[in-house]
Amino acid sequence: MLQVYSQIEPRLLELTEDVVLNRRRDAAERLSSYAQGLTSEGKTPQGSGSEAWRAASLEERIDHAMLKGVTSHIEQDIMEAYRELGTPLAVIDAMLMPAMGRVGELFGQGKMFLPQVVKSARVMRSAVDVLTPYMAAGESSGRSVATVLLATVKGDVHDIGKNIVSVVMSCNGYRIVDMGVMVSPESIVDRARQGDIDIIGLSGLITPSLDEMIRVVEGLGRAGLSIPVVIGGATTSEIHTAVKIAPRYEGVVVRSNDASQSVGILSSLLGPSSESFIAGVRRRQAELRAAFETREQNRRLLPLAEARNRGYVKEPSEVVVPRQTGRVVLNDFPIEQAAGYIDWSFLLAAWGVAGRYPEVLDSPLKGEQARE
Repeated sequence: MLQVYSQIEPRLLELTEDVVLNRRRDAAERLSSYAQGLTSEGKTPQGSGSEAWRAASLEERIDHAMLKGVTSHIEQDIMEAYRELGTPLAVIDAMLMPAMGRVGELFGQGKMFLPQVVKSARVMRSAVDVLTPYMAAGESSGRSVATVLLATVKGDVHDIGKNIVSVVMSCNGYRIVDMGVMVSPESIVDRARQGDIDIIGLSGLITPSLDEMIRVVEGLGRAGLSIPVVIGGATTSEIHTAVKIAPRYEGVVVRSNDASQSVGILSSLLGPSSESFIAGVRRRQAELRAAFETREQNRRLLPLAEARNRGYVKEPSEVVVPRQTGRVVLNDFPIEQAAGYIDWSFLLAAWGVAGRYPEVLDSPLKGEQARE
């Protein structure tokens, strides 16, 4: 089971850090001695009981399942929460959102790796699947307030936040058009042009998603649309939205910090005071842009001509001529042999596993995540 760094058993954490940070001469021996006291599964000290968390309160069990990515009991716990709280939205607000908030906080602090967040996403999806029939039953007698198009932008397969937003909005009567993940700007614009979309919600986790969001709003503008756009995700920020995205679009672009804010933002955008809300958003974004421009002006940058004059010039004698130019065809080259030439450092870094390859594979703290 993947461990959240801050929740590693204190004794094990101390012993492991002693080895990694080389704090003691006998660090390896001490860690080896500790390992001898583990159960046959190699996961918990003898006598601790791997299922001990099942005796905790309902909220603590759901929180544990979310943090550790455990799906084995989530359906049972979510049904218990539904019976106790009465509505899907209450379960989301009281149980799932706080747990996901802790996941996001730990990920932002570098105390959880992306593979662990993906496991948390699976737990959330399982929980949402349990609640969906009850959510749909509650909607059947209600009236749809507005239609919201949701999409995780091209290049990004992260949909945990979007799924939470979808459930929260649905519980509040909004009709959801979920386009899924890896959705191209063209597809989003084409769907928006059909005329039945009131709000567009864009989600993304990785940094390239920010550029895709810019392409989406530019495409909406070229199509003559000004539908309000709400963006969210780990890499989004209020300052980036104000400086990079909002100026590219005639309509309003609002950044939502988390799923719990989504319904409030939609109510403000579609309610009777929408004009004043949008004016406030634009005013705040203008202030952020002005502050950003001031900081940029205070940076001491060289003029382009001077920077070029200072550039490194390679002497002809330093130029290395390759043994062969053009296309090189390798016939019957074993893929296993090719894999040995691959530097996996960049893949690991993209997944949030810091360290040098291949040394990180042997790391007591990160080796499991790296190999996975």
